[in-house]
Amino acid sequence: MSDRQSRLQRMLRLRAIEHRVAKARAANAEAKACNLIQIDERLAGLRAGLSAGDGETSGLVLQSLSEMARRLDTARASMIAPISEAARRRDECHAGRIKAQQKEDSMTKLHDRETVNATILSERRSDANRPRPKTYSFLEES
Repeated sequence: MSDRQSRLQRMLRLRAIEHRVAKARAANAEAKACNLIQIDERLAGLRAGLSAGDGETSGLVLQSLSEMARRLDTARASMIAPISEAARRRDECHAGRIKAQQKEDSMTKLHDRETVNATILSERRSDANRPRPKTYSFLEES
């Protein structure tokens, strides 16, 4: 294996590692975004299910229900920024993963091309070193 081939092999391993790291980061960002969305949906479900029961209810119950509704609304409003940030981070990590995959693919193609070229060069060198049959010239007859 030539120096160029070993260098390309090291670069290919590096690109593969970078792609795996980018894939893990993208999966992590996706999980965080999904987690925040699920929390927001749970808050919305709690808020939707918050109502006074049938029949008479006291003022204290209505006050506590309205207080709980206000707190749930505040919690949902405070989730807007983290959800949008998580979505932005998810998209950013996804783009980074795609870029890392493209780099790995191009390095794989370059390495494969270099391997083929090295094989061809090796065959040429082995052909150049083999003994050739002696050729006779018709001009040398005297």
